[in-house]
Amino acid sequence: MRDRILNRVEQMSLVSDQVDWTNRRVYAAYMAQTYYFTRYSTRMLAIAGGLLPLENDNAHQRFMKHIAEENHHEKLAKHDVEALGFKIEDFPELQSLKAFYGTQFYFMDHVSPWCLLGAILALEVYAVKRGDKLFKEISRLYGAKAATFLRVHAAEDVVHSEEALSLVEKLPQREQEAVYQSVEMSCYLYERTLLELRICATMNEKKASAA
Repeated sequence: MRDRILNRVEQMSLVSDQVDWTNRRVYAAYMAQTYYFTRYSTRMLAIAGGLLPLENDNAHQRFMKHIAEENHHEKLAKHDVEALGFKIEDFPELQSLKAFYGTQFYFMDHVSPWCLLGAILALEVYAVKRGDKLFKEISRLYGAKAATFLRVHAAEDVVHSEEALSLVEKLPQREQEAVYQSVEMSCYLYERTLLELRICATMNEKKASAA
């Protein structure tokens, strides 16, 4: 299961490599989408942690700890957008991103609360694979003050992703497959968001030109 997850996230990372990070508006659009999603991250962790079986108290406690670790990380994304000279409101929330986190609420309610690990792994393994490289590139292009979210997650998610992978490997096969279903859907929808950043950036450019 570990190899299946790592391979799928690597495919998503290749899509990330196609993004034109040298376009200031594209990167700002990315951080705006990050802001829109991370507003929900602690809430999703609270729901999943609350739905876990009582006999899985260690995992429940890990989810609760994760809430504290992720708390207010949307403020980092907002800071980075503003450091680039934009406002969150300059960029619309993409439908693909709404589907990305909306699917998790469905999975937790109708499939398994463990499914949230799929979205967590999609993002955290991605941060491990590309986070440090992207942080260095963005810092070079726009300065480290515009890359605070990337800096924090490139460092923290090395530990987080390994903990999540180890947890998945201890689950019954049925739950592992549920998690992988979530990984697949999360990667697919996040790929759509990455590919649509250019459209989001163009909308912002047209809006600025019309102002």
